[in-house]
Amino acid sequence: MADINLKGISLKALVDKGNNRIIFAESDADFVDVLFSLLTMPMGTVIRLTRNQPPTRVIGCMNNLYESVENLDVQCLHTEACKTMLLHPRNDAETHCRSLKLRIDDGEPIRYFSCHYSRCKFLSPYSTALCGCGSPLDIQKELMINESKKIQDGGVFAKGQARFIVSEELDVVPLSTAACFSFVSKLGVMDGSTIEERTFNVGVDEVLNLLKCSLLSTAALTETLLKRKLFPQLGKENFDQGISIQSQGKGEASKSDSKIRIKLILSKSKKMICYAEAGDM
Repeated sequence: MADINLKGISLKALVDKGNNRIIFAESDADFVDVLFSLLTMPMGTVIRLTRNQPPTRVIGCMNNLYESVENLDVQCLHTEACKTMLLHPRNDAETHCRSLKLRIDDGEPIRYFSCHYSRCKFLSPYSTALCGCGSPLDIQKELMINESKKIQDGGVFAKGQARFIVSEELDVVPLSTAACFSFVSKLGVMDGSTIEERTFNVGVDEVLNLLKCSLLSTAALTETLLKRKLFPQLGKENFDQGISIQSQGKGEASKSDSKIRIKLILSKSKKMICYAEAGDM
């Protein structure tokens, strides 16, 4: 990570000591910009960045899909670039995200490639892709980025001089007395003696943890800053051997049919899908 990430972002938060939870955090545009940048990330990037990040609970089954592509022989794909763009998809807001105080995406800076024929105008961020003429993209192109258009007040997505409050559920609103009381009231905090102000240093690890918790918990800020486990742990089902199965989905899909047909192998006793067979989708 760049040196800009080493200092982190200082965050003041009101903590409900009685319930060990964040009521809200007060923030300038730096932290809010980092939060907003999470919305620009492709799913493949989210899985790549968070799969080894605590908490250990996985994000649904998307990690399985990601690992399937990782382990898939490139011969099963059109080009090697297909695998790269699935595992390392590009962020359309990458230029904006370069100016963030904390950058959690450790991917390489975007570069563009073309083939050696000047008549072709095809550019791709993936060097292993093929041009429309069938030639490899073996020429790196330098694209000029207009640095003079950077926002004057220092903000990336939010205005640099603005201040915000962020709830444990990642509700972000402009700082105001009414908003502060609203968050306190929402959590039912009646005893002011149980409230204290704390200062947290938010670094790359905390943002990665916050990203993962935001997909697993409705109290992501509390889970991240106070290390409190607020989401349920899912149990694992044990399936019997030799269960009865039944296949469904007969016939080929017609060329005019816009739907995709797949064959399902079902467990009648468990009333669950064991697996599905499908062709190209």
